[in-house]
Amino acid sequence: MLAKYAPKIGLLAMVSALIAIGPLITLLVLSLEAAPVVQVPSLQELRDEIDNDPKALGYSGLTNFQIANLLNAVGLSGETVDVAVVSSAALQAEVIGSEYLTLNAGQRDLWAALLMGTDSIEVRDTEIRGQVLLIWDAATTTRANLATLQTRSASRAEALWGDGTFITTTMVDEALLLP
Repeated sequence: MLAKYAPKIGLLAMVSALIAIGPLITLLVLSLEAAPVVQVPSLQELRDEIDNDPKALGYSGLTNFQIANLLNAVGLSGETVDVAVVSSAALQAEVIGSEYLTLNAGQRDLWAALLMGTDSIEVRDTEIRGQVLLIWDAATTTRANLATLQTRSASRAEALWGDGTFITTTMVDEALLLP
């Protein structure tokens, strides 16, 4: 007799478990949506970079581990990359206090709205950039400071394939096996 209720009990337990972890799943999905998209290079693109060495980083004669390290070394190639996300704290740290005091109430409210309720801001978003331009006048040091947060020194891999790209030794191994 108990066997005929087992599937229902199992289903009930599963539904209860899903209800209990539902908020965690939602949080995970939201976190994934906010994550920057990293382009993975094709093995042929990686091979071409290694063979041609257009930035003269000196791949020739190195081990595959050393090549991967050169490709991942930030600042070595002198290139920059657009930053996808900047922390609210980093944005606020660039604000000049005396310039903030000259903002009108609407500008202060908009600045607070941008920073409140989030740990980071998608700085590539054109709406966000437009709002920041409305707040901080072109003549302000704060605006110039904030503009410097839009890019950062990049590795050669990031300059080629985007912010956050990391080349592994295995990727180099596979690329160099191509004909």
